[in-house]
Amino acid sequence: MTRGEIKTHVRGWLGIPSTDTRRLPEATLHNCITDAIESICTRRNWPFLLTQITPTETLTAGEWQVELPEDFARPFLVFIKSGAEKPFEPTAVTYEELLATYPDPTDSATWGEPSVVALVGRTILAFGPPAQSTVTVLCHYYKFPEVLADNDEDNEVTTNLARAVKWFATAEAADYIFESQRGDLARAKGEAALAEVEIDLTDAARLNQTPQIEEP
Repeated sequence: MTRGEIKTHVRGWLGIPSTDTRRLPEATLHNCITDAIESICTRRNWPFLLTQITPTETLTAGEWQVELPEDFARPFLVFIKSGAEKPFEPTAVTYEELLATYPDPTDSATWGEPSVVALVGRTILAFGPPAQSTVTVLCHYYKFPEVLADNDEDNEVTTNLARAVKWFATAEAADYIFESQRGDLARAKGEAALAEVEIDLTDAARLNQTPQIEEP
């Protein structure tokens, strides 16, 4: 299920034609879908949302930041690998703590092997100290699914996740136009779909299967 299909559902269920962008602006509807995806995916450790940065990133001398992919939701594991040494997990700190310890990344006297990492919003991983020599950054993370396929009869996880996003987006849009009662109803339908996702995951684990979401 794509964003366009979700938008069509939301407008149809709320009785707002696509031409009525005053009551429900297109940008607002887009944000409703994004908010629905984020609210669902940032709270759950679903294996089919787990991925990694490919190819791996590197930090060369003086570098201390890695740009994250657009679908990044939250980190799972971050490792540093230097040469033939065994990868190790840097200590997670806040960005403020990192800057307090390493206030000037351009000061080569402070460069070394990165030992701490901080998440800056959802866009950057910052490391300290800045790298003194080339190291590899391995990052496994939970992603936001941009396209949700619901036409695979063998993958009920995908179907129910798409249904959940659809109804939570509908609830967000209903709240925007002050239709709180309809918003509550849509939210209940979304929660029911999420419950089905959990059941599907349990069944898949029992069968030793790994559900997947289709990528665009």
